[in-house]
Amino acid sequence: QARELIRQINLMRKEEGLTIKDKIDIVYVGDIDDLLKKHGEKIKRTTLTNNIVSGKIKKPKAVKLDRKEIKLEIKQVN
Repeated sequence: QARELIRQINLMRKEEGLTIKDKIDIVYVGDIDDLLKKHGEKIKRTTLTNNIVSGKIKKPKAVKLDRKEIKLEIKQVN
């Protein structure tokens, strides 16, 4: 699940035209708390993310992880 989430986040970064110099914050809706507890630091490190938080999303992207569907949004931070 962590690998798939990382892949999806990096795909979203690419779609937004972000480079390796651009840091992001991630907002999610869905049940990934256990995944984040176990792999959160790796996900943040490999996707150049400052924060991963649960919250309201304006432009969601649906992502399937195993049988769960979550919604993600990335926001560029400076």
